[in-house]
Amino acid sequence: MQNLGPWLNATKDHVSKHWQAHLLPLVLLYAGGIAVGIAATVVVLAGGIAVTVVGAIVQSGWLAALAMVVFYGGGLLAIIVMAMLLTPIYFGHVAVVIRAHRGEPAHPGDMWWGFRNLGKVTVFMVLSTVISLGAAMLCYFPAILVSVAFMFAVPAMVDRDLGAVDALKASWELAKPRFLELLVLMFIFFALIMVLSYVPLVGPFLGTIAYVGAIIVIYDDLMQRDHFGA
Repeated sequence: MQNLGPWLNATKDHVSKHWQAHLLPLVLLYAGGIAVGIAATVVVLAGGIAVTVVGAIVQSGWLAALAMVVFYGGGLLAIIVMAMLLTPIYFGHVAVVIRAHRGEPAHPGDMWWGFRNLGKVTVFMVLSTVISLGAAMLCYFPAILVSVAFMFAVPAMVDRDLGAVDALKASWELAKPRFLELLVLMFIFFALIMVLSYVPLVGPFLGTIAYVGAIIVIYDDLMQRDHFGA
C-alpha cells in the first residue's frame, strides 16, 4: 500500500495545477447528459400522446401497438445514438488532460480524438460493456474487479494509439501488479464522488476532475516505471 499516499498527493497537485484542462470536456459531457435526459423525457411524453391519439383515431389495438413500437423505438434509438456520442468526448477529455499533466503544449485536435477514432472507440464501448455486463451478472464484486482491470484502458488507447483489445490488455498489465492498491483507491474515490455529489453544481465537477485526474496521474506514473524498469 506504499503507493496510495504518493498517488493521492500527486492527484491533489494535478487538480490544483491542471483543473482548467478538465473544464471544457466536462462542460460538453454534462451538457450532453442533460440533452439526453431532456430527449428521453420528450420521447416518453410525445410517444405517449402520439400512441393515445393514434389509438383513439383508428380504434385498432394492433395499430396502436404498432404506433407504440414506431414512436418509442425510434425515440429510443435516437437517445442511444446521442448517449454514444458522449463517450468519444471522454476520450478527448483524457487526451487533453494527459498532455496538460505532462506539461506539453495543447493541441487543438486533442478534444476530438474520440471522434477522429470513432471506429476504435465504438469497438471499445461494445467490448467493455459486454465484459462489464457479464461480470455484473455473475455478482457485483466481479464488476468492480473488471473496473479496476480496465481502469487505464482509455489512457492507454489515447496515449499509445492502441486498438480496443490491445488497450484492454495494456490496462490489465499495468493494473495487475498493484491490483489491491488500485481497488482501495477506487473505493476511496467512489466515496469522495458520493460525498461531493451532495454539493450543488460544483460537487459533481470536482469529483469527476479528481477521479479522472487520479487515473491520468497513476497511468503516467506506472508507464514511467514500466519504461525505466522501476
